[in-house]
Amino acid sequence: MTFKCPGSQKFSQPQPEIINCPFCGKEMEIWTDEAKATCPNCKKQVIRSTGASCLDWCKYAKECVGDEIYNKYMKTKGEKNMLSKKMLEGLNEQINKEIYSAYFYLGMSAYAASLGSNGVANWFYIQWKEELVHTKKMFDYVHKQGERVSLKAIDEPPQDFSSVRDLFAKTLAHEKKVTGLINNLVDLARKENDKETEDFLQWFVKEQVEEEATPAGILDKLNQAGKDKKALTEIDNELAGRK
Repeated sequence: MTFKCPGSQKFSQPQPEIINCPFCGKEMEIWTDEAKATCPNCKKQVIRSTGASCLDWCKYAKECVGDEIYNKYMKTKGEKNMLSKKMLEGLNEQINKEIYSAYFYLGMSAYAASLGSNGVANWFYIQWKEELVHTKKMFDYVHKQGERVSLKAIDEPPQDFSSVRDLFAKTLAHEKKVTGLINNLVDLARKENDKETEDFLQWFVKEQVEEEATPAGILDKLNQAGKDKKALTEIDNELAGRK
């Protein structure tokens, strides 16, 4: 009885499979021995992520499926679905804005520290680090798509503030602006039929709900406290606990 590797059958005996196009989300057909195919709906070339295959590690792989199939697989397995030019430009611009946000909040931390409001300074310092996490998330996504991040000059953030309340008022206004930028990116992804990027951006859409709600809540507490030094100290102590 001749043994036939089950892992190689999708190459030697290919069958049609239905997958979702990462660009438009519509169903499309691709054969099990194909690494890429053209979506009939959006007309974009789709490269399927197949994961590890026995062709990657088996020493008999080439003998098993033949030179032609083996060489074709090895040539295409590392290819990625590329971003459109507009989508890449949009993501690069947002990376710049995320770095600016980090810069923006670090300056606020410095201002709060100069007032002796160490709890507020801590809150903005943690916010600075959080913005860098956002930056890296988007940075890594661009590279995952086989593209290169292009870094641009970062604008100088505001240096002068009038009070702790002013810090959080400007923070809320800034986060509302960022929400608009993220929503614009989502709209662009839809126009470019880029379902994968649209799905990726949903994390930022959800994150912005919290990014607006948190400073809005702190601002409400500051407004209620007014000039009450005890209440303001309690708020500062609360903000010192952010990690």
